[in-house]
Amino acid sequence: MGLGFDKKLPDAFVKNVIDLCGQEGLDWIESLPRIVSELEDLWGISIESHFQNLSYNYVAEGNSVDRNKRVLKIALPLRNPEIFDEAKALKAFEGCGAVRIYEKDFDRRAILIEHLLPGTNLKELFSTNKDRAIDISIKVLKRIQRVRFRSVELPDLTDWFAAFDRAKETDFPRHYLRRAAELLSRLESAASKRSLLHGDFHHENILLADDNEFKIIDPKGVIGNLGYEISVFLNNHLEWIEHKKDIDGAVEKFSRAFEISPQKLKHWAYVQRVLSVCWGIEDSSGDWNKHLKQANIWIA
Repeated sequence: MGLGFDKKLPDAFVKNVIDLCGQEGLDWIESLPRIVSELEDLWGISIESHFQNLSYNYVAEGNSVDRNKRVLKIALPLRNPEIFDEAKALKAFEGCGAVRIYEKDFDRRAILIEHLLPGTNLKELFSTNKDRAIDISIKVLKRIQRVRFRSVELPDLTDWFAAFDRAKETDFPRHYLRRAAELLSRLESAASKRSLLHGDFHHENILLADDNEFKIIDPKGVIGNLGYEISVFLNNHLEWIEHKKDIDGAVEKFSRAFEISPQKLKHWAYVQRVLSVCWGIEDSSGDWNKHLKQANIWIA
């Protein structure tokens, strides 16, 4: 057994659980020590402590019986938690550019995965060398793109864009929705190859492992066009850099690496930015105008 369950969970995490799950969430928090203990016995692991930056999953580090480092991840008591698709995607990746999955228990909404050490993410390592960060991300993306997905039952990327229809029922600026829908229609009609996507491919989901290789964590698991995958990274890059010429340089690098025209990548980035704002508004009532206006850089 490990050091014992630490009942002092981060306040922000507890608030997220209550906001999303209500009383069922409170009951789940109360049951967490029991769930963790059951999984320790079931999987022969010893849990030491949870991570301090918990947000929407309970995540803790520990050891296997052979003293290898592991991470236990338990999802909230939601009807269809993302951890189910994450487990399917990680199994399909089989450690090729991705963290390895060792166990899953869908009844307890839990997975056991490799603990990447030192685990420093791409943004932390290369905040002063953005070109190097792009080069590494391209290398990682090429590795995970080798995976065949024919037998993987995962959501289709087109399902995600139902958010556009939901946004039409709100005061979301119509011209952004129209433009995004038009571009998406063109991109989908011209698309050919579909692949297994991470779905949230950005700097902080790419970590350094002890073999000096970088690997992805926290995949959403979705089947779709590679242009969308790259657009997530580009929009994250947009938050990180200051000059348009740097953004154009990033687009050119991805364009050459994956033989997708710069214009298509920019159009995907516009669509993805609008989609992310749709989701953001659904999840919170903050001011999303700044994020939405940033979409314009891709069609300027």
